[in-house]
Amino acid sequence: MKRVLITGTNGRIGGMLMRELRNTGRYDVIATARHADPERGILAMNLLDKERILELTKGVDAVIHMAAYLGPGEFEEKVIPNNILGVYYIYEAMRINKVKRMVYGSTNHVIGFYKTTDVIEENTPYRPDTFYGLSKATSELMGRMYSDKYGISCINIRIGHYPADDEPKSPRRTTVWISHRDMAHLVECCLEAPDDIRFLNLYGISKNTGRVWPIDHLKELIGYDPQDDGAVFLERANDPEWSKSFRDAKGNFVDDTGHMGGEFINRE
Repeated sequence: MKRVLITGTNGRIGGMLMRELRNTGRYDVIATARHADPERGILAMNLLDKERILELTKGVDAVIHMAAYLGPGEFEEKVIPNNILGVYYIYEAMRINKVKRMVYGSTNHVIGFYKTTDVIEENTPYRPDTFYGLSKATSELMGRMYSDKYGISCINIRIGHYPADDEPKSPRRTTVWISHRDMAHLVECCLEAPDDIRFLNLYGISKNTGRVWPIDHLKELIGYDPQDDGAVFLERANDPEWSKSFRDAKGNFVDDTGHMGGEFINRE
């Protein structure tokens, strides 16, 4: 049974992964978050507490890192400490404790300034759309170094649109959406991926009609076979009432910017 440490389990994705992986019965899950939650079996782990991270990664086979600061701005105050320095502390603990694999929750915003008409691959040069995207790109490169230098297997999931209610509410979002069940399936595929995969960038999306990010090769590579298609929500997404939270005062979709990062290109 693999022993897996998950960060950010008080968040949407980390919490879902904690539940789903525990339910499989195939993983010994160490769930962590900034604040402990004994009722849910979550331990406290501050990303800036090097000693605590070192303690909790002992005997661990893999880390799923989903904790991050997603808000706008505050580069020095929150982005660097949480999204870069904290990742460094985790990689250092993995190196010292000989943890074999990192499954890193990255973001599509590392390539957000590409146009929606551009052709994108896993190793297309970075064009981050925010300080958040910049921090994730930096941490992807950190994984590259720890893979090359110390042999840690690193898989970066560039997560698309993962809404709490599991329903995309704009036409663009239907193409970059990942369903809750496909996300759980993808992470398990990453955990069970062959040992000879030393470094991999991939896009975390479902089998969406109109998708522009490559995922078809992942079935053969790591077994990822998504079941859902955001196009089933397209009619409702075009309903002004149903999707009003994603429209501006004129009724236009806020993410219809012509860029892969959607409305993030207008954020700090």
